[in-house]
Amino acid sequence: MAKTISAALLLFATLATGAETLKITSFENEGDLQKINFNNTQGERVAEHATDGQHALKLRFEKVKWPGIAFHAGTGFERNDWSAFGSILFDIHNPETEDVRVCIRIDDDKKADGRIHCIQGGAVVPAGATKTLFFTLRHDDFNMRGLPQAAKDIVGIQRDKREIDLTHVVQLLIFVPRPDREHTLYLDNIRLAPSPKMEGIADRFGQYTGADWPGKLHDESEFAERRNEEAEYLKTAPQPPDRDEYGGWAKGPQLKATGFFRVEKVDGKWWFVTPSGHLFWSVGLDCVRYGYIATPTKGREYMFTWLPKPDDPAHAFFQGKHRSFSFYQTNLLRKYGEDYVNIWLDVTFKRMRTWGFNTVGNWSCDEVFREKKMPYTVSIHYGRVPRFEMGNREMIDVFDDAFPKQMEAAVEKRTKEWRDDPWCLGYFVDNELRWGHWGDRQGHSLPRKVLSLAGTFAAKRKFVSLLKEKYGEIQKLNEAWGVKAESWEVFEKEPVALPKKAGEAAAADLDDFMGRFARRYFTLVRAAMKHHAPNQLYLGCRIASGASDVVEKLQAEYADVCSYNWYCTPEDFVKRTRRAAALDRPVVIGEFHFGALDRGMFHGGLGPVANQEERGKSYAGYIREALKQPWCVGAHWFTYIDEPLTGRFDGENYNIGFVTVTDTVYPEISDAARKANFRIYEIRGQAE
Repeated sequence: MAKTISAALLLFATLATGAETLKITSFENEGDLQKINFNNTQGERVAEHATDGQHALKLRFEKVKWPGIAFHAGTGFERNDWSAFGSILFDIHNPETEDVRVCIRIDDDKKADGRIHCIQGGAVVPAGATKTLFFTLRHDDFNMRGLPQAAKDIVGIQRDKREIDLTHVVQLLIFVPRPDREHTLYLDNIRLAPSPKMEGIADRFGQYTGADWPGKLHDESEFAERRNEEAEYLKTAPQPPDRDEYGGWAKGPQLKATGFFRVEKVDGKWWFVTPSGHLFWSVGLDCVRYGYIATPTKGREYMFTWLPKPDDPAHAFFQGKHRSFSFYQTNLLRKYGEDYVNIWLDVTFKRMRTWGFNTVGNWSCDEVFREKKMPYTVSIHYGRVPRFEMGNREMIDVFDDAFPKQMEAAVEKRTKEWRDDPWCLGYFVDNELRWGHWGDRQGHSLPRKVLSLAGTFAAKRKFVSLLKEKYGEIQKLNEAWGVKAESWEVFEKEPVALPKKAGEAAAADLDDFMGRFARRYFTLVRAAMKHHAPNQLYLGCRIASGASDVVEKLQAEYADVCSYNWYCTPEDFVKRTRRAAALDRPVVIGEFHFGALDRGMFHGGLGPVANQEERGKSYAGYIREALKQPWCVGAHWFTYIDEPLTGRFDGENYNIGFVTVTDTVYPEISDAARKANFRIYEIRGQAE
């Protein structure tokens, strides 16, 4: 079928011809190696796998944390003002038999340390493949995490949210993160390029206009065909074996029936227990919802070949000041008609059971809960309680008097409808709180941040009052910490900066405050939960990163079930088990996923893999590893539906769904999930 010239094709023309690009290096000269700093990596110029000229750089990355190479301004590259460009690209050949993740970092200051003065990201280079890796220099360009790729051999690099001063680039790093063995890769043709043209990249269904792929919808008439075909399949599709009415293990041990979900350790393994007394291992899907999966259109109308006029029924699916529009909801209306909500609910539950799922995960809509056809988890959040900045996120000021009041009001309101429902598996309160910076196992980044605040913050005043109580005189604190504070009044009012390496006394005080901070949070939340939903489970706060040992231990002490959002490979999942096992408490994984770029999407999410088949394999591997862990009681995939092609409210546009924007099922991952999920009780019930 005829296609218009798309943004991706325009970008492809730009990249292919080299127009408006600036080459950094393609390793054609002997002296090029002298311009590179090698860090636990060996390199040589070779004739094999060159993509530009006659030579490429063969690299051997050692088995250490961050092996890689660095190019410095003035030696590795002459021009350090990159503000005129929108992206950096380089070619990679992977000769190995397994995929390799490659990362890039760009610094604007010599103080850069991976968290400040830098931007970075990574992408998977498939085994045996040659790919061009594409990294956007500005996060806010087009408000999309991933941009259109020019061709199948160009892979977008997953990028963080930071921005840097592109007029003052001081270093470019290319590295392999934490390899579990040595890796060999071929690198060539590092260059800067303009941003892609974005006009008309989304069609009337919310799909990419610049490519075709299996499952793409080309005409509205195809909806009826797909709807009827799936309906016939679902009539006779196999159902998971050995399940009770809640999805528990019907043929497993019979325990006490309490009428609500609970947790219990049986033969050395933690389990959920259904209201009827059967063992239950939770496999779930997050974001099971039909509405509000929307993309901002205000100021970006040029990206869309179609948006509804005021007299179109789909015009009702615009929302908010950014005029965010839901193509998914529009496609449901086209596919199922005016009664699309009820039909969608019926189809969605049939799909989930056919795929072997037994839980509706976080962020799902209340209409799904009210069906009482599958256990569900409820998320609880509250208004703008006082917070302070932690990196690029915010953290609650738990010592502010407004926090317990607003938090309890939210708990009371949110639990009201579900507190007596046996189908409610439990409640997640908050999500991915910024307990600290990535890799901060000591837990000092949060108390250090509190010290840097003004005395208008309750947390700062609390910290100072504790230090006053301990030391009495400011001079004693100065001696113990090695600081020169004038007085307690100044210490409280002004920001306080500790040396990078805190002394023994300061470190002990930082530890103490971190523990008090976390204990206050968990104490207050648990009290509210048990007051308003005494018969149901408090599922923790969904820790993602930056939480120290003390935070994890306190979650284990106060929550009925600990929760983590763990985005990692099945192999890396195994590496995390030591910490969780030491808690000896039940743990549910609140989020994980894998994404690819072979079906018209621009970003592989937080678990990028090579293709749809690998998504399925990775899902099965993750569930298999989780089932092996005696402390793990479930894992929930994020999300049921792909994120919008042109980005949701924060720019995320990941291929992480079981279904597409046109409500079309991805067969590879759904088939893999069905095979894995059907065996959860067979595998979990095996004796060690």
